Amino acid sequence: MDTKINQYSAADLAIFKAVVEKELAKAETRFAYLETQLKEGIENKDDQGEFMDESSDSNDVELLQILATRQVENIGDLKNALKRIDNKTYGVCVITGQLIDKQRLLVVPTTLKSIKARTAGK
Repeated sequence: MDTKINQYSAADLAIFKAVVEKELAKAETRFAYLETQLKEGIENKDDQGEFMDESSDSNDVELLQILATRQVENIGDLKNALKRIDNKTYGVCVITGQLIDKQRLLVVPTTLKSIKARTAGK
């Protein structure tokens, strides 16, 4: 049985870290924007009393809440990716234990599974 630990080199991890940090900064900016939009939507509702089209405005606020929740999850995933980079476990498939393709990691930096594991439904 092969007990070799699969991990990316320090140089690769540095590249991944730069990508993840860039994505994290974008996600935090998006979240701040959504948070501002949510606050404005709620304040406008309070200031105006009844909306002309309350259903539409409620849907807008609900959509903003969903998008904000997704950004919070994305931020958490990106922060976890940074921890895995620091621990040198980033890019290792949680199912197969094999290295995830570099291109996949560059496109989806929060992925935990290789294409093989993902398509196998594991």
